[in-house]
Amino acid sequence: MIPLLLLSPSAKSKGYHGHYYLGHFEITYYCVEKYPHVCNAGPPYKTRLGTDPRPYKTIAVDPRIIPLGTHVIIDNQVYVVEDTGGDIRGFRIDMAVLTHDEAVRMGRKKGVAVFLTSHGQD
Repeated sequence: MIPLLLLSPSAKSKGYHGHYYLGHFEITYYCVEKYPHVCNAGPPYKTRLGTDPRPYKTIAVDPRIIPLGTHVIIDNQVYVVEDTGGDIRGFRIDMAVLTHDEAVRMGRKKGVAVFLTSHGQD
């Protein structure tokens, strides 16, 4: 599978305020609470990039679809791909939130549009 971001610009369509549309994704949520449970396997509680996950900023994706370090827009907010997650495959995103209760309450959203920011990667 070729990462979406390696496709030529002509293969992507411009959408939201001129940003490149990457597709519709399924969104799930995980918390950053630091104890072993369904949201994490325990220490060291770090992302694939070695950073601390940031609620409402860090997302986990399949790096074959969107490379690590990429900035994307979801629901008018910028997120950074910092993690890969244990069960994240294809067009699925796992989004960091503050608490486990919030992750459960947020549930699962299907068909969410995702866009590449104008700067893409740092």
